[in-house]
Amino acid sequence: MQDTHLNIPDFVSKVAAGAYSGEAQRISLFGVFDGHGGARAAHFAKQRIMEQLSAKFPSGDLAQIEKDIKRILLDVYKKTDEEFLREASRQRPHWKDGSTATTVLLVNNTLYIANIGDSAVVIARYRGKQEDKLASTSLTGIQLTRDHTPLDPGERERLARTSGIRIIDGRVNGQLEVSRSFGDYQFKRHGVTCIPDVKKYELVRGRDRFILIACDGLWKCFSPQEAVDKVDRLISANPTLSKFASGEEMLPETSDSHATQRALNAICSELVQEAVLQRLSGDNVTCLLLLFPQGAASKLPSLKETGDEAHFKLAN
Repeated sequence: MQDTHLNIPDFVSKVAAGAYSGEAQRISLFGVFDGHGGARAAHFAKQRIMEQLSAKFPSGDLAQIEKDIKRILLDVYKKTDEEFLREASRQRPHWKDGSTATTVLLVNNTLYIANIGDSAVVIARYRGKQEDKLASTSLTGIQLTRDHTPLDPGERERLARTSGIRIIDGRVNGQLEVSRSFGDYQFKRHGVTCIPDVKKYELVRGRDRFILIACDGLWKCFSPQEAVDKVDRLISANPTLSKFASGEEMLPETSDSHATQRALNAICSELVQEAVLQRLSGDNVTCLLLLFPQGAASKLPSLKETGDEAHFKLAN
């Protein structure tokens, strides 16, 4: 497997070596890293992003976090790439690995999303207000990230402006499918960059149902709406998940919470298996699912599924 993931619901325990004293009550970190040409860039990026964010996370109030976090994320991505390229250049032969990266930093109920490449974040949002029962039963899938590929007009223009490289069959120089990545030293002179898009998204209780973070192996097979519809049907068909999603249960550490873990595990497994076995993705598939209770957004469960194994962790 050339892809990997970050799943740290209790990231606050890692910030400032566990000595965080700021205002944020909840800090969580999630991410998907889809490697190509090898797994080293993906695993390197996962480790260094976690380490650098824990060391550099703002220690002040929420306003200070808001002010500093974009700069910090840009700096973390840039330094991660520089460090990997240095390590790759020391090897004989040079490592040619590369990786996408999509990270979601959750601070209280605010998402800070950074991404390079084509691993995407999709949110399932109710089309109407929750008190409007007819509208609130309908979800729409919205992609919160932009795919960085030569097929994107903005990326194509940027590549042409910075390097004049040819785009052949939708790939950089006919080879690389993404236009932003970690590693890929042989393409950096052709305009491929590690600078991420950074976006802020405020979760709204009663409107935002769940988030999917997945590599392109999933999105080649499912549109955002198809994936959201499938996950929503599976959640609604499970009594335990329905209770949690509606806010009726806050999942204490009992056998009920383990049943919920297994149910979410099964949902991601079914989504991944359909992509791989039925829709013939032909690629690695990693997917994280974050399900939010609608009655009280105090607990955040998350799940990752690689197609080979599944792990679920419930935030305290």
